[in-house]
Amino acid sequence: MGLAPNRVIPLDGASNLRDLGGWRTKQGTHIRLGRLFRSAKLSKLTTADELRLADLGLKNVCDLRGLEESQRDVSVHLLGTQRHQLPMEAHLDGLLQGILAQRTVERDDLEQFITAAYEGYPKACAEQLRMLFALILENDNLPLLFHCAAGKDRTGFAAAILLTTLGVSWESVLDDYLATNQHWRRDFQLPAGVTEEVGAPLFAANEGMLARSFTAIETGYGSFDVYVNDVLGIDAASRLELRRILTE
Repeated sequence: MGLAPNRVIPLDGASNLRDLGGWRTKQGTHIRLGRLFRSAKLSKLTTADELRLADLGLKNVCDLRGLEESQRDVSVHLLGTQRHQLPMEAHLDGLLQGILAQRTVERDDLEQFITAAYEGYPKACAEQLRMLFALILENDNLPLLFHCAAGKDRTGFAAAILLTTLGVSWESVLDDYLATNQHWRRDFQLPAGVTEEVGAPLFAANEGMLARSFTAIETGYGSFDVYVNDVLGIDAASRLELRRILTE
């Protein structure tokens, strides 16, 4: 399923910027447009890009990258926005750099890395998800944009949690997640000696990986609803409030 043109926002210095609105929920409502946005990193924005983003009226930008990662590639500060560092799995950046620095890198090494990351997201990223939900629920914090490096893995996981919490079907959650494969302009260079075939696991949104995260939620916490309520702190009243401000 393709995304509606008005939900993909083209930029010169960044990619994979999309409005998270438009998806239909199981309750028959739709996620509001212009409230939540997801993207890849914002470190190479042009002046024209900044003006385009200003048109969105953003108030908050959440960076899901690790602190060292975000310091190596500093985001452009968007006028009128407040920035928040919500580092999801910060140690994974160092682990990945270590793998890529090995004399011999195998595709299995990277597949195992990605698998472990996705299976670990529900527990390791719970605090950052709680903070993201809290920002969304606070008065006058929207529109809000969240991003990582590619807008693929950490951003994809966070978006999937948000959409599922709002009652979007798994099929639509996957459509949103897999749209990265169409809209991310890869700007990550592999080290010398690491071929495209070996590095392929780093460059594609893989529905099997996202499914592993949700399986980890089911096996670790009993159900998605228990995870959202007990771990992320989104009780029934908060869930209703999320739907009030984010669906129509």
